[in-house]
Amino acid sequence: MSDCVYWNCGAGLVKKLSTVKDLLKGKTQACFVSECDIVKNKCLNVFSQKNFGLALANTVESHGKARIMCWFKNDVFERVSDLELNGNDIIVLRSLERNFLLVGCYRPFKLFPGETHKSNFDRLMANLKLITQTKLEIVLVGDLNINLLSNNVSYFRAALETWADDNMLFQLVDTQTRQRMVAENLQTSLLDVVFTSMQCINVRLAFSHLSDHLQIFVSLPCTPKPHGKESIEFLDWTQYSAHAIRQLFKFHFRGINIHLKDTNLINNRITTAICQSLNVLLPKRRVTLRNSSQVLSPKIITLRNKKSKAFKTWTRFKTPDALATLKGASSALAKEVKKQKNVFIQSSLRKDTKTFWSTMNKFMGKNTAPSQESFICGTNEIVDPVAIANLFCDHFNSKVMDLYITSACDNFVIPDLQSNFERDPFISESELVDAFKHLKPSKAQGFDELPSKVIKHLAPEIFQATLWLFNNVIESGKIPNAWKVSRIVPIHKKGDKKNVCNYRPISNISGLSKIFERCIINKLRKIDPDVLFGPNQHAYKPGSSTTTACLTIQDYIASSLDTGRVVLLYSIDLTSAFDLIRPSILVKIMLDIGIDRNLIRVVLNFLTDRTGFVDLKGKNSNIAKIPIGCVQGSVLGLVLFNIYVNNLQTIVGEDTFCVSYADDSYIALSCLPNDTNTTINTLTEISRKHLDWLQSLGMICNASKSDFVVFGHHGPPLNIEIGGESIVSKSQIKILGVMFTSHLKWNTHANQIISKCNRMSYMLRYLRTFLNDAQHRRVIFSHFISVVFYCSPVWAGCLSFQDNRRLNSLLYKVIRLNCRDFSKILSNREICNKTSIRSFNSARIVNDALMLHSLCTNPTNTLLTIRLMQNSVSFSRFPNKIAFHDQSRKRIGKNSFANRAKYISELIPHEWVTINSKTFKHRIKTSVPIFIQ
Repeated sequence: MSDCVYWNCGAGLVKKLSTVKDLLKGKTQACFVSECDIVKNKCLNVFSQKNFGLALANTVESHGKARIMCWFKNDVFERVSDLELNGNDIIVLRSLERNFLLVGCYRPFKLFPGETHKSNFDRLMANLKLITQTKLEIVLVGDLNINLLSNNVSYFRAALETWADDNMLFQLVDTQTRQRMVAENLQTSLLDVVFTSMQCINVRLAFSHLSDHLQIFVSLPCTPKPHGKESIEFLDWTQYSAHAIRQLFKFHFRGINIHLKDTNLINNRITTAICQSLNVLLPKRRVTLRNSSQVLSPKIITLRNKKSKAFKTWTRFKTPDALATLKGASSALAKEVKKQKNVFIQSSLRKDTKTFWSTMNKFMGKNTAPSQESFICGTNEIVDPVAIANLFCDHFNSKVMDLYITSACDNFVIPDLQSNFERDPFISESELVDAFKHLKPSKAQGFDELPSKVIKHLAPEIFQATLWLFNNVIESGKIPNAWKVSRIVPIHKKGDKKNVCNYRPISNISGLSKIFERCIINKLRKIDPDVLFGPNQHAYKPGSSTTTACLTIQDYIASSLDTGRVVLLYSIDLTSAFDLIRPSILVKIMLDIGIDRNLIRVVLNFLTDRTGFVDLKGKNSNIAKIPIGCVQGSVLGLVLFNIYVNNLQTIVGEDTFCVSYADDSYIALSCLPNDTNTTINTLTEISRKHLDWLQSLGMICNASKSDFVVFGHHGPPLNIEIGGESIVSKSQIKILGVMFTSHLKWNTHANQIISKCNRMSYMLRYLRTFLNDAQHRRVIFSHFISVVFYCSPVWAGCLSFQDNRRLNSLLYKVIRLNCRDFSKILSNREICNKTSIRSFNSARIVNDALMLHSLCTNPTNTLLTIRLMQNSVSFSRFPNKIAFHDQSRKRIGKNSFANRAKYISELIPHEWVTINSKTFKHRIKTSVPIFIQ
């Protein structure tokens, strides 16, 4: 059986007849077109097509207008009017060659007089039930205007799914169109459907710029679909240009009435105009892969068959000639496979930047989205992509709900947050300009399928409309519904890749929502960071990072050990901390800080009524509600979490050392060696207060994963009680990715870096065949050097001579790959100068100098900055010169960054304090040689 076609032409058919004629070419036997709007007594000659009969829905007689019509070949189909109830936009055809029913239907949003949506839908469902009572096989195509990815399961959707389940019908359309406006409602999901009870039906979709619906091609093959044929959907960027998208947007976007205050409608009109422009320049295309393997070619298949025959001949006769033939066939096959693999890699590298880095990440072993074809659920193996997506969705949702029930706590009664706008919370033009600048074009698109790159290109055109939208959000306190839907992508953490428990969810949200979040962050940053986040917090704070957090901990430990004291430090592991934020408690904390009530109201609305669905290779799961927590993947989520836990220093006590980075916290006390037992009791009491406070916030502590280390202790291991469990002190602890040992030796951390980078160096050598010098250098910096020098100001200046030499040798080995000096003809100095890649000692000095400048010029009042200022000496003859003195008494003191500052400041210009960071970075890189032995 050949194709039948269904197309929602989008309000009116007369001007689109040429498209219909194209659809009727080839092997098409039936073509349904909805929203044709054919009125009664209209001359139908203009619609007549040779060799095709024409059928109109019976509503043309009962209501004076038909909204669906059909062309079909009389020798293939016949119309069955008895199965079409009066008043429905439905056409039923029976196949003459094979006894099955082909049904085309349409459920409109614009109703006839005297109808309601429910009565119209119930009558259509009665018609569908009548059709299924015939017990014939059925293929139903149409637009039912039922949002299959809606936030809530509506009456219409529930009835449709029940009817489909009762009659064992399957929905085959799994591609969603871009969002568009339908009766002032935002529709972004599967409105067009293909329900069938038949086997081996293929569905293909195509885009037409004349309508916001996809054209659906349904084929009924006589034989099953060949194994290995797989179709993928991608965005066709070939016709895209920034100038063209701006011109199209100006055509589709007619502006926004200043009296329009509904944030949903404003957002819909902006995004709909963008989508209409994208549908022309950036359509979705679906292609079929030739083979399941990316490198399988006809030549490889032929050589594989030859090898198989040669092997059978050799096993039968065991002659030298047969063995030689087998070896020759094996060698030819191996060469061809290698050649085709190289061709595939090179073709991937020649594509856009996103494809290039996606390929590089796979080679370098970076965590990516699931690539498995099957997953384990209990004892069953699931292979259906949609079922796998639902499996991930159910896992993520059930995990959060179980933790939510386990971590029950007292909620805060939210007061009225409406205020008189005394502090002017509205977003200014300069703040919006800054937010657009921070939008990264490479970020993944959200639920609305609007690429960040396109939004950034359209910034001048949508600026005023976006400003109007954002300020209406602040005035009304209502976030657009489209911003509250997250497209969740599972990312592998560790362990078995077939186990969904080894994945974590990352949410992709709307590009406009990201810009709005940046504006809210800029508003919050006007508050003192120490008041907003707490003095101990280093995450998402100006001038702070994981490096400053580790340096602060290292300086405290080293300074204590230098005076003969020991340091007792513990850290508590939190389970899914970001997912357990209670919006009501966050509101109370923000009110205590003194944040404007209008901003609090917006943040509260941002966190409530959120939903999400898992996107797995284009297959979407059901939508699940997200009752609590902040969005993992949003820029505002981390800021809100820092506000949520900003009171930690007060809880543990002002005299207790405390450093936090988001949900990672490290609490420490120092004491004399003879007072360790008393200090352990004190630290146990602090941990109890710490846990009680976390429990009041609804957090869950995993005591079994908590760590306890005693620095400078030479006796047997000590014990501390945390959360009712006895924790034995360890000899080392990983703090934000840096391995601290109990005596502040860095050989363990150096060994981990060398082990990890040695595996990378092998892949970098392999990739050297495919990459040019510039590409290979970028991969070295992004994957190799970023690992080698992570938090280098903490540990690189304290390495032993042997560890320093090992890291230098590892770096030189990779640099030689970039300059193709495989025979080691060039010296180490020559390869560094040729590639402009610094030696380990040179890069260490540059990184230390940049960190010193940041700490001394940044207004953030961190413990480390205070220590640096205490060790500084100014010269009256040179007002801009700062010198540092070393206060250490033992070798361990060199672990203190404050004690190392003297050596660093001697290498940089004396006026460095007054230079801005950009200028200082340029000067330090030009003044420090690329190669230092």
